[in-house]
Amino acid sequence: MKIKESVTCENRSLDDCVTSKDNVTTKASESHSRDDGASEEKLDQASHPLETLYNCFVAPVLSEVQHDEIVIVPDGPMYRVPFAALRDPNTGQYLSDKKRIRLSPSIAVLKTLNECPVDHHSQKGALIVGDPIVGEVMFRGKKRVFKRLPSADKEVTFLSAILRQSTKLTGEQATKDTVLEKLKEGSAVIHIAAHGSSDNGEIMLAPNVSPERQGIPEEDDYLLTMKEVQQIGIKAQLVVLSCCYSGRGEIRAEGMVGLSRAFLAAGARSVVASLWAIDDSVTLSFMVSFYNYLTRGESASVSLHKAMHDIRKEGHRDPMYWDPFFLIGDDVILKL
Repeated sequence: MKIKESVTCENRSLDDCVTSKDNVTTKASESHSRDDGASEEKLDQASHPLETLYNCFVAPVLSEVQHDEIVIVPDGPMYRVPFAALRDPNTGQYLSDKKRIRLSPSIAVLKTLNECPVDHHSQKGALIVGDPIVGEVMFRGKKRVFKRLPSADKEVTFLSAILRQSTKLTGEQATKDTVLEKLKEGSAVIHIAAHGSSDNGEIMLAPNVSPERQGIPEEDDYLLTMKEVQQIGIKAQLVVLSCCYSGRGEIRAEGMVGLSRAFLAAGARSVVASLWAIDDSVTLSFMVSFYNYLTRGESASVSLHKAMHDIRKEGHRDPMYWDPFFLIGDDVILKL
């Protein structure tokens, strides 16, 4: 194995690695977004960090990668890098123009998944959760009202039509207790389209209904947490978290700890999650494309890769639209 020459990068925050033009950002903020509204992170117009990171991490090794897919084991804040959008400054091509990209928490996890028999995970059924009615709740100590997500509702309607033996939970039916109960029952596919927290990707569901509860629902009544997910034995082949920031989390020594990692730790074979706030209507188009490829027998990695390119072809050329989602874990092929 060759040792590459070291490349020194400027010590800058990775939070500004996403490109976005001012007019695009304004349009996204005015449309329905699946976030908690708490993040004040700006998507600055700056292509330089994407190219700097490309030169640091991709250019030195890309010529030696013979496969169509690159599996990346990020460390620390590298979990927040949109690898598919890293750009070659010489050609203007994104990394996703050349390779498919998949993440893994560690080499050990990758090895375990590769050695795990396919029939260890659920082979049938789909749990589809979308557009839960959250309403007025207490969030981070303040009263907040979370709006409905019209495209999320259309998303789950589409999925329930193409995925056999599916259970659909929307609106007031998609309570936290009901979702937890259905997660325990087991499904090959779990898809959740809802609001997500900018802190760690935890998901907002419809508040539990209880005669004893009075007043405005608290976080325990509606927020699906990492701890709750990890306490469930989940044997899903694929979990798709179609929510803002579902791939976010706290950076610790063992990597980024958030909801996407919690689903993997609970036993899911692969997870699709998002790095930042996602546009409701564009996400619908993305997911329709992604699942159309999946149902044709393509792998999750190939389906995600092709969906990215489809969104770009539709005119959404800014990475904030086509590169929020990443795949972590195994590259599954579903028999849907």
